[in-house]
This record gives sequence, C-alpha cells and structure tokens, in this order.
Amino acid sequence: LIELAEQDAKDKGKESPVKSKEHKGVMAWSLGKDEYHAIIGDTLIISNKQEGLKTALEMNAGEGPKSIAELDLWKEARGRALPGSVGWAFARVDVLRQAGFAKDFYDEKAKNPALPIFLGGLSHVLNKAPYVTASLVLNDDRLAFRVDAPRDGSPWPEAYRGFYGAKPGEESAVPLRPARTIASLSFYRDLKTMWDAREQLVAAEALPGFTELEANVGPILFGGREFSNEVLGEFGPHFRLVAAAQEYSRSKPTPDIKIPAFALVAELKNPQEFGPELLISYQTVLGLANLGLGQQSQPRFILMNEAYKGFEIQGARFLERAIAKADGA
Repeated sequence: LIELAEQDAKDKGKESPVKSKEHKGVMAWSLGKDEYHAIIGDTLIISNKQEGLKTALEMNAGEGPKSIAELDLWKEARGRALPGSVGWAFARVDVLRQAGFAKDFYDEKAKNPALPIFLGGLSHVLNKAPYVTASLVLNDDRLAFRVDAPRDGSPWPEAYRGFYGAKPGEESAVPLRPARTIASLSFYRDLKTMWDAREQLVAAEALPGFTELEANVGPILFGGREFSNEVLGEFGPHFRLVAAAQEYSRSKPTPDIKIPAFALVAELKNPQEFGPELLISYQTVLGLANLGLGQQSQPRFILMNEAYKGFEIQGARFLERAIAKADGA
C-alpha cells in the first residue's frame, strides 16, 4: 500500500504523502492527514492523531499512562464477552457523555420521539452506564451479536414501565418464524402507558406533535374514540415484526423493485369490539392514499379479502389498469 501511494504521487509529479519516523524503537508511518499507524509484532496500531500513536508506542516501551487492560472497568467488561467471541468492542460511555458525543442517545428526554419508541429505556441506561461492550460470535452453529451495558439493579423509573413487563412471563413473545424468514423481532410496548408518560420521555419541543396526533387520529380514523384509553389501550403489549422473502410470480402489476414481505403482528385486548374499528381505519387510510395516487395518475388500491384456514384476511392490491392502444394499432 505504501509503495502504491508513493508510486502514484511520483507518477503525478507530486511529493509523496507517505511519511515515516521512528519512535521508541518502532517505525511509525503516515499515509496522509489524520492517519498514523505502526506495526508491533503481529499487531497493527492505527490512530487519527499523531499524539495517540506516540502514546501507544510509549506504553509499549513501558512508559506513558497505565494500560487500559489494568483498569477495573476493562476487566469487568472483558468478563461480559460471549464465549468463543471472534470480535469484541469496548467503549467508555462516561467519557463520551462528558465530550457531548451522540448525546441524543442518552438524553433522559429525547428530542426525537422515535428513539424511546424503538430503543426503549436504552437512553436511561446509557445516561448512567460507565461503558458498553459488543461481542460477535461466528461458528458452524450460529452467528450472534450482543451489546451489553451494565445497570445498578435499581428498579426502572415509572416513566419506563411501558417498555418492560412488570412480572416474569410478561416479557416479549416468542418471535415468529414463517417460511423463508429473513428477520424476526419481538418486543414489549405498552402503548397506553408509554403515551401517558410522554412528558417524561420526550423533550418539550416534541410534545406538540403528540397533541396533533391525538387531535387527528382519534376523530378521523377511529370515529371520535378517546386516543389513550379507547385506541392505544385496546392493544396488548406484545408486538412482533417479521420479514420474509416474497414470491412475485402471481403479482399484477409486478413491481420493478422487489422487496421482502413485512408483517407487524399486534395483539388486541377486545378483538370482537375493536377489530371492526381497526378495519374501518385501515379502509380510511387506503381511501386517503387513493386520493393522492389518483391526483398523480398512479395505480390505486382496491380492497380485497379472502378466507384462509378459517380466518378472514382483509387486504388491498393495486388496481391493474389496461394500457390504452394508439389509434391504428
């Protein structure tokens, strides 16, 4: 690589970007700005700062600061690595917090409402955790990736009660694994509890969006139902998301971009009562979508239903439109 960089500079009549200098008995190299590296035995050390590489070489010579391997936090974190890991990472979250790095991920009140919805109480954990670790296992039996952040064992704050089951057995349901499964995710979200705690979970500037959502969704999609109790409160806390390879051989029209099939599986507390309300909402959304599609001269949706193993499936498909023939064709 060094020879290629030098030859490229020579061919262009420019000064070689490769610089080298010995430090503490080790030859160090730089291929350009913000790149410094050295090889010690079978170990490659790379830094974006010259001082960072110098410190590493001084530590190798028995000088400089204490090795990270001697820190109690490192020893504790190393013990969390998955057995047989082929990759392992460690990051001092306390240092990152002090530097203000990626602070949106550990703000107690998120500016982006999607963060608590999808990441649960991770922001609360990262706000207090001294470090995080990641382990990668790859063998003949499995591929596994796990991220860990330590907690002090104290009870979760009341604001986060909607993200986790309060009792054993109430946690996430078993993930679904249909034929041709690509990915499957299961998570626990008590939507009503999360909604009621929104002022403790998101920043003040994000709250007007929740007010607008409540004012529009209840009256328009659910016939004036009260949003917290009569809409969100009708959903159980178990949700499952699954992606599977999709067969397009019978699709009309056949899309140019063929994506996998996705399904979000939710549980209803009162399916006989709330199920029809949810169906009407689905039909309303399709109707609104058809208005926009029609204005753009795009294919619109047509409702359809079919019976399958004793269940009725409600759905929609694009209406196939005949292609007009030119005069004289």
